[in-house]
Amino acid sequence: WRRRRRLTPGTDFPSPWVIGCDARRGDLEVHLTLFCMAVDWLPAAAEAFSASLRRVDRFGEDRLFAPEAVVLDRRMRVDVGFPPLDPPGQDVVLDMLSPLVSSGDGAALDPAAVFTTLGRRLEGLARWQEASLDCDFRSVAADLFAAHWRWTRLDEVVWRRGSRRQGGREIPMAGVVGRLVVEAEAERLARLAPLFRLGEAVHVGADDAFGCGRCRVGFID
Repeated sequence: WRRRRRLTPGTDFPSPWVIGCDARRGDLEVHLTLFCMAVDWLPAAAEAFSASLRRVDRFGEDRLFAPEAVVLDRRMRVDVGFPPLDPPGQDVVLDMLSPLVSSGDGAALDPAAVFTTLGRRLEGLARWQEASLDCDFRSVAADLFAAHWRWTRLDEVVWRRGSRRQGGREIPMAGVVGRLVVEAEAERLARLAPLFRLGEAVHVGADDAFGCGRCRVGFID
């Protein structure tokens, strides 16, 4: 499922998966979520993902030794559709659980612009199913830019990742985490609520295949 060439300017075939990590009582719970036709290969993907976890760099930048990762348990689940939408309140709260990455002016300065690319990502995922979205992306972008965006908590995160395809070269990475509040009229928020909920499922922004852009959506009444 490596990235394919673009069929439409600006629209890729994005990788049909996302990853995430959560701390669980001293252990690390790692998620691999597959979308679209990739679900047909769920058992093989689970086996490959488990094997890849054993090859994670155990030293890090400070070169301190860390115990080798051991897979304690593995579970597979198939869900149909996305979670139901909550009724929008006055504000939408987006908690960024992993770095939000942007190739433009930066997610810290212009988060609305990052979310305008989510429509193209969703369209690309739909194409894995030989489908297309019936959506006016220009209207969605207009709603996003008309809303008021503010970070109530913001931290910059920098790290480096290795690339086996580039001979082990280290690539600098950067993004932001924190809490983002989106304020808009009730009608506008009602139109944007599905986009935010889909973003919670498929991640937002760049480098989503590496686990970036994971968010949790909530509504303030």
